Amino acid sequence: MNIRNTFLVLLSLIWLTACSGLPGLTENKPEITSSDNTSCTAPAIYQAQGKSYSALKNATGYRANGYAVLYDDKQLGKSSPICETIDLEGFTAAHRTLPLPTFVKITNTSNKKSVVIKINDRGPANPSALVQVTPAVANLLGVNGGRIPVSIEVLSERNTRNPAEPINTKKTTVKPLPIPSKSTANIGDRYYIILGTFADQSQAFDKFVRVSSIGLPKATIESRKKGAALLHMVRLGPFYQQDEIDHIKDRLKNDGLVDFKVVKN
Repeated sequence: MNIRNTFLVLLSLIWLTACSGLPGLTENKPEITSSDNTSCTAPAIYQAQGKSYSALKNATGYRANGYAVLYDDKQLGKSSPICETIDLEGFTAAHRTLPLPTFVKITNTSNKKSVVIKINDRGPANPSALVQVTPAVANLLGVNGGRIPVSIEVLSERNTRNPAEPINTKKTTVKPLPIPSKSTANIGDRYYIILGTFADQSQAFDKFVRVSSIGLPKATIESRKKGAALLHMVRLGPFYQQDEIDHIKDRLKNDGLVDFKVVKN
């Protein structure tokens, strides 16, 4: 089983505060299904506008500067070469030659805002652009559209392809949860499930890969300096209703992940 076909990720650089209980809140976006379909392997050659691009066999140390452009409406919702749906709220992007998947740090060089994202698609077709990003990524980079001046840096492939913990390869589907009535909705509150905070980034990636591989939704790593140290938090969220939190907590426990806490942002 190719581990690349089990990943389901969303990444961002945000920090959390405060702990509390959870009222019922609204969440109406169904999550992506993670499948063990072994035919979902990206072709070695990507062709666009009469040009051919060969996929890199090893992206270790890759860095590049260029422009990011947004997916258009017709591209959102399509399936990527590794059989993942391109979601407008996903923290993902397309690149012409990086291995799929590859995790990169992308930085808006005009305002220095950064986010960690997953390269899971091929593109952009326009050779003048370096990457193609979702609206969610653009938003975290501080822009709404247009050409974004960016730099990208590949994160360690060891952390994303050889996790320390075992991978569950059976098909996993996260079902949409019931939407509460307007009388119980409280859109002002967001909740996250914290799975660990690590000084060693590789340990954070190991935990991230573990929860992503079993199909848990909205997995992210957030990094922040605390004094001289850089700490890396692995979390799930945001979530907006009690039923959704309980559903995820049960899945964590069923997969042996019992060391977590729920916090209110």
